Amino acid sequence: MKWFGLMSLFLLIGCNAIDGNFTAHNNITLESQNGIEQVLVGQYKAKVEFPSKKRMVLSLNGNDSEFTFKIPKDTPIPDNGRVALTRDQVGQPYDIVGDVATAVTRGNILENWQSCTYQRPYTVCRTDARGNRTCWTEYRTEFGQQYVRYYMETVAKDFSFSLTDGGTSQAQFIGNDVSHYRRDIYAGDCR
Repeated sequence: MKWFGLMSLFLLIGCNAIDGNFTAHNNITLESQNGIEQVLVGQYKAKVEFPSKKRMVLSLNGNDSEFTFKIPKDTPIPDNGRVALTRDQVGQPYDIVGDVATAVTRGNILENWQSCTYQRPYTVCRTDARGNRTCWTEYRTEFGQQYVRYYMETVAKDFSFSLTDGGTSQAQFIGNDVSHYRRDIYAGDCR
């Protein structure tokens, strides 16, 4: 029997993108992979991703560019709380000031049988033309069932930030993501 430890929570820096809206209150310039680009006043569908603990990437709908913001090692984005990073820290012409809220809810423990596969050894023998017998072990995939206990977890993240210049908001992102995870507590043998 195998016991599975509870998996770590996917925190803000995870696989999922945070979809939202980006509003430019003024024309702004940001550095992208293509060089310096202007974002005109207006509202855009947007997405923020965290491909690593050291980078945040902002993508705007209708714009093929991605704007990368560095995240200092000594100032990570929190799960809950205030975000305040200077233009020097993020490598863009604006400071970032914002808030993060992460709520985790855990469902009831569920018990069920699920399909599974396992490898079963078989002895295979062959006799050659001289009458010599050779045997070896081969493994075949077998389908079975296993008893499991698990719970469902929902992680809701709200993330908003402003790009500021001299304390005045030039643009703002507001977004959220809701993800569901199955957290295995126990899985019996597959048979």
